[in-house]
Amino acid sequence: MYGRVCIGCCIKQNVIFLQRIVENMVKIGYLFNDFQIIFFYDESTDGTLGAVKNLTSTYDNVTIIENLTPLNQKAPRTHKIAYARNGILDVIRDSYADYEYFIMMDGDEVCCGDVNLDVLENALKRDDWDGISFSKEHYYDLWAIGMTDIPYSCWNFDHPRGLYTYSHEIGVALDTCKKGELLPVYSAFCGFGLYRTNKFIDSKYDGSPRMDLIPTRLLKANVKKCGPIKKTHQGAEQQEQDEDMAIAYDCEHRAFHLYAVFVNTARMRIMNDILFPTDTELEEHAMNCGYM
Repeated sequence: MYGRVCIGCCIKQNVIFLQRIVENMVKIGYLFNDFQIIFFYDESTDGTLGAVKNLTSTYDNVTIIENLTPLNQKAPRTHKIAYARNGILDVIRDSYADYEYFIMMDGDEVCCGDVNLDVLENALKRDDWDGISFSKEHYYDLWAIGMTDIPYSCWNFDHPRGLYTYSHEIGVALDTCKKGELLPVYSAFCGFGLYRTNKFIDSKYDGSPRMDLIPTRLLKANVKKCGPIKKTHQGAEQQEQDEDMAIAYDCEHRAFHLYAVFVNTARMRIMNDILFPTDTELEEHAMNCGYM
């Protein structure tokens, strides 16, 4: 057993994924001496709330936070997700700050494949990380990535240069990572993050750009490699340019990880193993239903 853990998950319009998600949460939880599951629920029209209550009704270690004060509907998605993840962190700080670990887990198809517990156990046996994420058959989560010479958002540089650079850099790093070694990064997620509570408990998710958390030398290296930093996310420039849609935003994981790395000296790593194999059938179903 590996101490105690809180497993947090934001849910909205997630009903088709919930059974697999809850099953994987429970499997993960049983690796630990004790575990708590914390859902942050936002208003949905597909029966998500009723489904999660039904699926977890037999457990006494589940907390469901219902969002009673949602952000403005026009707020960027990352601002809304950061708000939800911070709501989960508030519960952990208030009630479970003495737990050794916490997990932040996406509630969609990314974490629906049958969890590989051997991979997670191999990570838990190591003491050379403070925050760790895992790989996928196709490493899709380029927006959350921050690593040597590319700490800022891939979407805040001209394209295709910016996106290509990030895709190339993480691809080469994973391909050349020796078996048994962890890949040092400033930020990474890919749907699942495991954290040592003492290094991350005072950090916060932020859906806004937080360049103040990145050392100047690293930003200069990023510009040298990818070109000038653009003020707004590439997607925002393709939308109607009214004041609401022009709000700057970034992946909420970046600020959370950068604070822990540069303020709390946390060791953020990627384990180059697949924790959740791709569930092709469910991904196709999600795409047909408009979830992807």
